[in-house]
Amino acid sequence: MEPILEAISEALARAGEKQVFYGIAFDAGMKRAAPWNYTVYSRARIDQSANKTGVTRLYTVAVTREDYLPEEVLNRVTEELEAIPGTRISGGIEYDYALNPGTGHPVEQAIITIAKAEKR
Repeated sequence: MEPILEAISEALARAGEKQVFYGIAFDAGMKRAAPWNYTVYSRARIDQSANKTGVTRLYTVAVTREDYLPEEVLNRVTEELEAIPGTRISGGIEYDYALNPGTGHPVEQAIITIAKAEKR
């Protein structure tokens, strides 16, 4: 795994995230009726710099909680992600909502985008 992906995983562990997945939330032991309380990180895209001397790699971290995502959880996660050398949080944090069909409860998700600039 790329060092930045390992750094994101380690930052999420330091933030106290217990269920962390890369790419998609999947665990053979997950039950359909289980609450959706997990975090998923993944690659989002690569943007070329305006002067074509480098690229910016973008990664997403989706913090998902059944019913409600406490602000202190989001603060811990963002603090640890901001501590990764050479990265920054890009733009604002977006929220998304869904319904967990297994429990019938609403789910709140905060989507954080992390940027890492690289020279060619």
